[in-house]
Amino acid sequence: RLAAGESLGAIAGAKKAELIAVLVADKTKRIDAEVTAGKLTAAQATTLKAGLTAHITAEVDSVGGMRGPGMGDKGGRGHGGPGKGGMGAAPTIPAPATSPASAA
Repeated sequence: RLAAGESLGAIAGAKKAELIAVLVADKTKRIDAEVTAGKLTAAQATTLKAGLTAHITAEVDSVGGMRGPGMGDKGGRGHGGPGKGGMGAAPTIPAPATSPASAA
């Protein structure tokens, strides 16, 4: 039904609010786990949680629904720049210590 253009909210029907509540609770638990693991600060978690219900509601109401395990937020890491739970810039890959030609 999602492929046919229905939103998750339309599919959930009368249980849409319950769906949103479950998704918000799950994401809140994941954010809390990232704080415990030292991946997010308490302030970052507060910022992410502040807009969580609105964000998830928008995802549930969007045609095509939520996108994968990260709920459309780039792998479950949230939106925002570096240090805000988002993807940020690409990591820097260090150059190899020796070149393949000199290793031969």
